[in-house]
Amino acid sequence: MKYIFLLMVFVLYPSFGETDDQMQNEAAERKLVLSGKLCSNRPSHFSFDSSHKGFMGIGGTPGKACPRAEMFFVHGDYFGVACFKAKGGKPIELGSGLGIFSPDCKHLWFESAGEISIRDGLTGDEVQKIKGEDATWLPDSGGILYTAIFKGTLSLKRWTFQEKAEQVVHEFTDYQSCQAPGEGILYLPAVIRGHKVSFKYPVAGKVSSPDGSDYRKAKSVIFEFPSYKILSSKDDKLECE
Repeated sequence: MKYIFLLMVFVLYPSFGETDDQMQNEAAERKLVLSGKLCSNRPSHFSFDSSHKGFMGIGGTPGKACPRAEMFFVHGDYFGVACFKAKGGKPIELGSGLGIFSPDCKHLWFESAGEISIRDGLTGDEVQKIKGEDATWLPDSGGILYTAIFKGTLSLKRWTFQEKAEQVVHEFTDYQSCQAPGEGILYLPAVIRGHKVSFKYPVAGKVSSPDGSDYRKAKSVIFEFPSYKILSSKDDKLECE
């Protein structure tokens, strides 16, 4: 179970009970974000979190430190924006979302609003845009695994630089949507270890723990890699709202 907690563009902390000063600060931060200049002209009171220092990680994985480029997150108390910058180049605004470099640092993916943008790791130029979420790099950096939902059916898909096409690995017809608690983003990527791919997804029903807590029922599936033949499937659980 992996949740991400990031400040994002257009995502506000709850405004109930805020003072006039807090509301003014929110408005000022929103204006700065909308200016499109935060990546190149960061105000002194805004924080700067760089992949060079382990930030921009996802699901407990530290950000990838690449020698010739970095991703960074510029944010205040309420709003923020993700950026890309090659060594000696000008910053590029990526927007609101999640992203990480490939293992070989030649590319990066950035996910926002249900789309995955694959970009050149040295220039930041977009190579491919895919409708999907929960991306993870293949071990050889040759492509990604990701999820997509169409008419209520969840699919695990892959896209590679060699094929330059989306391929369905498997469809999960028993999928049921699930939201992370609080302000978290539910991030459930496929995990590749050696010759196995593990993937967890929510289904209908609840599971009660010994302490009385209720969890959403889930399925954990193990695929053989790279054939994607199903090796096992078992009941599991997820914390959802």
